[in-house]
Amino acid sequence: KLAQNPFALAQFQIDLWADSAKAWAGAWTGEGEDSKDRRFRDGRWTSDPVSRGLRDVHLAIEGAADRLIETLPEGDKDSLRVRFYTRQLLSALSPSNYLALNPAARERFLETDGRSLLDGFRNLLDDLERGDGRL
Repeated sequence: KLAQNPFALAQFQIDLWADSAKAWAGAWTGEGEDSKDRRFRDGRWTSDPVSRGLRDVHLAIEGAADRLIETLPEGDKDSLRVRFYTRQLLSALSPSNYLALNPAARERFLETDGRSLLDGFRNLLDDLERGDGRL
């Protein structure tokens, strides 16, 4: 539908840029709400402006993707695939999944002199072994 209506697509993009800019600006002013998303429950996602900005921009992108997906036909097999893979991709790209971007994981890494990272790798290897190389 959006491909047939370039003005709607342009408005979607403008809204995404506006939401992202608002999220990033709000991170520095302390405006906005705390996230109810379980990935960002730790208070450091709110207290640190950089972490808050990363969180809020990511959530704005997820919200925009959800709105875009809502324009797809309901129940169509291809639409269901797009929904599934979009959700998987955005979840994988969450800043909570990356040591350098996750304030709680960074702090734990420093507190344990890196042992928390080694423990995580051991868990990954155990999971791979149990699943014959599959997660």
